[in-house]
Amino acid sequence: MTVSIAVQHRLSDAVAINVSIETPHRCIVLTGPSGSGKTTLLHIIAGLIPADHARIAIGAQRLDHRPPEDRRVGLAMQRPHLFPHLSVERNLLFGAGSGPSTTAVHACIEWLEIGALMGRSIRHLSGGERQRVAIGRAVLANPKLLLLDEPFAAVDSDRAQRIAANLRAHV
Repeated sequence: MTVSIAVQHRLSDAVAINVSIETPHRCIVLTGPSGSGKTTLLHIIAGLIPADHARIAIGAQRLDHRPPEDRRVGLAMQRPHLFPHLSVERNLLFGAGSGPSTTAVHACIEWLEIGALMGRSIRHLSGGERQRVAIGRAVLANPKLLLLDEPFAAVDSDRAQRIAANLRAHV
């Protein structure tokens, strides 16, 4: 399956996004200087903001004219958007819906190294712990495409490397 993304969008008089990506990978990670439009591009792909021009497809399925909830795009941001009134476990299961098996959920918990956090409130987690829970929720939603926006910014480098390797192996 090929992911095709072509986006043109003016952020300001001085900055414009002009991106063309064609890849067989379901996980796309962008890097670049602050203010270059990485987050805006991910929001466009996810359908959260409209672009001046966008063509986004997964295989033969066009996404650019679909609402965000119909795109099946997982998004994990630098500042995780988790439900503060739910535990870690309930946040993960919300993302999982009825999709992955119990085995897949347990495997994700293991490779994200969040097993000890399952009963805790989101309010009592560190930034790195929240990021790992957000990645788990995005992955367990079984997206057709997974978009990551600095998902390891608050995670220590050794753990981030282990999790990144596991993401590549499991997504």
